[in-house]
Amino acid sequence: MLLLIVNFMFLLLSSLIAKKFYSYPLDNQYILPEKHIGFSNSAVNIWNFLFVALISFIELYFTLTASTIIIESLIVVFTLLVNYTDFRYYLIPLEINILFLAVSIVGLFIKIYHHRVNESVILSSHLIFAFLILTALVAIKWSYIKFRNINPLGNGDLIIMASSFLLLGPVRSIFMLLTASILGIMIYLVTMLVKRKKIIIPFGPLLLSATAILFLINPFNSFF
Repeated sequence: MLLLIVNFMFLLLSSLIAKKFYSYPLDNQYILPEKHIGFSNSAVNIWNFLFVALISFIELYFTLTASTIIIESLIVVFTLLVNYTDFRYYLIPLEINILFLAVSIVGLFIKIYHHRVNESVILSSHLIFAFLILTALVAIKWSYIKFRNINPLGNGDLIIMASSFLLLGPVRSIFMLLTASILGIMIYLVTMLVKRKKIIIPFGPLLLSATAILFLINPFNSFF
């Protein structure tokens, strides 16, 4: 219980740090026309607080190891950072993508360590699934750009997906995408109710939020 309380305080502190560094344009690459500015800082703050509270509530119902809590906390920190950049400016900093990919690889090898007898099955299933789905998404993105001049997915979203697929594996990745879609629909409906106008919902924060939720469910014990 003490570890979970400390973790909750750490996540709240991370939210404040995220606001400090990412709630305004850091340099010219984040300076966008007003029409490209998405959600307000107050809306992002509310979402971050609710997200941290939800993760902390879920953690109360699972017996978590130290490695699980560390990786989960890092995923949540990345989510809080991306919430500020993507909800506000529709941008995901490359450094966050790289760090999340590194954490996902570490998580994958921890899972392999927990199943030393089945390491080849776990590694191959995660890698093959991530490669196949990512290849399909890149093909869809290329088709939309070429034939409809529309970019349906940002490169940051694709990297987040690949990292999440490596960490979660085939089965939980499917539920992760479903959870991200449900979160997106909920945010869209609330936004329409409050603002009375359409707004673009970025997919990156939803993917990371869903990954943080699904990772807590049997993180290292299932093969897939």
